[in-house]
Amino acid sequence: MALSQLTETILQQAGREAEAILEAARKEADAYWEKESARLREAHERRLEADRRELETRLEREITAKQVQHRLEVLRVKNEIIEEVFRRALEGIISLPKDGYARWLCRQIERLPDVTGATLLANERDRPLVARIVRETGRSFRIGEEDVHIRGGFVLRAGQFDLDCSIEALMGDLKETLAREVAAGLFGEEEHGKA
Repeated sequence: MALSQLTETILQQAGREAEAILEAARKEADAYWEKESARLREAHERRLEADRRELETRLEREITAKQVQHRLEVLRVKNEIIEEVFRRALEGIISLPKDGYARWLCRQIERLPDVTGATLLANERDRPLVARIVRETGRSFRIGEEDVHIRGGFVLRAGQFDLDCSIEALMGDLKETLAREVAAGLFGEEEHGKA
């Protein structure tokens, strides 16, 4: 065998071995690429899922916060409407015709217990009317000259004890007891429901 043939055979053998090594390296690289691609896809999917859950959670929190904010705003508006109803009721009592207001005031004075030495205090406008009612009903209350800052009604003072029978106090009491019923009438809600 000649040297050139031997060289040719060695080169061919080396070429086949090189081709086999390259093929094995390609397969190994392809396998590595597939494995890494799968790992990266899985990591990407996990990250996307985590981001989606985080966004959903954040969105739910924001929606809940907006719903609470909306409910509070609705409640605030409803409370303003209820306040307006009671304010108008107070104005209605104050603006009753003189004899209607006098009858209301008389009923309030007649309900009072007899308290020795008690004084009735009224605003400047109502003081003469309160004095007349006390005289006409034969009650033993004194009429105080001190001006009280109330829109109507009176304050019973006995020693250090004051009983506020002003229209404002009576409306405040009514508001506490009737607010749910008023809300039910205004907004069609159950009496024990949302107000």
